[in-house]
Amino acid sequence: MVYAVLRIFRFSWENVWRNFWLAVVTTSTLVLTLLSVSLVVGLQAGISQVISAAESRINLSVYFYPTATEEQINSVITALRGVPGVGDIAYISKEQALARYQEQAKGAPELLDPLQAIGQNPFGASLSIKADGPSAFARLADEVGKPQYKDLVEGQKNQYEENQTFIANFRSFTGKVWSSALTVSGVFALIAILLIFNAIRVAIYTHREEVAVMKLVGATNWFVRAPFLVETFIYSLAAVLVTAAIVYGGLTLVQPALGQYFAGDVDLLRYFHDNGLLVFGLELAGTLVLNTLAGTLALSRYLKV
Repeated sequence: MVYAVLRIFRFSWENVWRNFWLAVVTTSTLVLTLLSVSLVVGLQAGISQVISAAESRINLSVYFYPTATEEQINSVITALRGVPGVGDIAYISKEQALARYQEQAKGAPELLDPLQAIGQNPFGASLSIKADGPSAFARLADEVGKPQYKDLVEGQKNQYEENQTFIANFRSFTGKVWSSALTVSGVFALIAILLIFNAIRVAIYTHREEVAVMKLVGATNWFVRAPFLVETFIYSLAAVLVTAAIVYGGLTLVQPALGQYFAGDVDLLRYFHDNGLLVFGLELAGTLVLNTLAGTLALSRYLKV
């Protein structure tokens, strides 16, 4: 049994070697197909990372009048913590607000003149609140807008709507790119199937006399067909390995620029490090299925055993 399997693999490798340039073209087309798929996967991962980073920066800012006491502000914080979906609540005191303004105004001393004219801290305390989503932000805004807080809360700023516009536009644009990449992947996949079909047809023609001899000495149909199907496995495995090498090599070069452009929010190299086995494993499985179908169709059409 082991000897028969080894002979099958030897025959398969001979098929590939005898039609070397056809094998190169077939494998290259498979690589282009898998690179397109990997691009879609990477694009989806990058989009998710950008959106997650953008959503993590969204908050509701609540500004209090300078006359609001810490006790009153703590009562508001307690009420806000009871709102479903609320996340972290950061408290910025009046002193911290003044220190931030002074730090920002270092390059423009004229901005400090009004403070000296006033003679006291004109800033009030504020809150920076995180939430789980639009409904949670809406509930927080409603809570802050209640009549009992009108003498405490000077105003509020909800960043969710403006950021949601950015996220929606970003998703719309990347969705079009994603659809285009899938279309290209489909075209390359169709070409690859046709090339696999043709490669098996050529291999059958090249080995027609050997196949006849095999049948004369009693070889089973399975033994005759197996080398041609193993040949499709060789194409698939080679294509996935080359694709993985290109993806990891390319990301190693590109990731520093991506990290700098997106301020560290996008790390596709780490994503493929963490999920590469799953991604390329699924690509290998999908390629094997398509190639096996193409090979089986070619065998049923051209190999009469």
